[in-house]
Amino acid sequence: MSANPEFLHSAEALPLAAQVHTQLQLMRAGIDDLRASHLKMEASMQRMAEAVTRLAVVEERQDASLASLAKLDATIDDLSRRLRAVETQGPSNARVEQWLNYALIAIAGAAMAYVAKSTGLI
Repeated sequence: MSANPEFLHSAEALPLAAQVHTQLQLMRAGIDDLRASHLKMEASMQRMAEAVTRLAVVEERQDASLASLAKLDATIDDLSRRLRAVETQGPSNARVEQWLNYALIAIAGAAMAYVAKSTGLI
C-alpha cells in the first residue's frame, strides 16, 4: 500500500483509523490505570516504611525498658540479700541493746546512790 492521498480519504481508511484510535484510547486508559495503581503502591509503601520505622523505635524503647528492669531486678536482689543479712544479725543486736539497757540502769542506780549518799539519805 502506498501513501497515496486517495487511500487516506477512502471509505476503508476511516474504519481502520477509528479502530487504531480506539485501540490507542484503550492503551492510554490502561497506562493511566497502571499509573494510578503505581501511585497507590508508592503511597502504600511509604506508609509501610513509616510503620516499620515506628516499630523500630518501639523495639528500641522495649530494649531500654528491659535493660532498666534487669538493673532493677539486680538491685532488688542485692537489697534482699542485705536485708536477710541484717535480719540474721537482729538477735545479736537485741542482745547488745539489752546489755546497753543494763548498763544504763546500773549507771542510773549508781548516780542515785551517789546523790542519796551526798544528801545524807544513806
